[in-house]
Amino acid sequence: MAKPATIFAASQQPLTLALLVLPQASILEVASTLDPLRSANRHLGSDTYRWRVVTPAGQAAPLTCGIELP
Repeated sequence: MAKPATIFAASQQPLTLALLVLPQASILEVASTLDPLRSANRHLGSDTYRWRVVTPAGQAAPLTCGIELP
């Protein structure tokens, strides 16, 4: 008997995420979100997780430290 489909089944395709960065966000907030994904990719030896940084207006968002993303 075949197993029913589930959202928890392992996938061979990378999981792609969009990280919404708002103006005046902290670099720590951005890093603490992306670094575990980067670390997991390194540990797994593949690009299991992919991401892109987006902003509400599609323009650079100034962070509290003074740099702008993306």
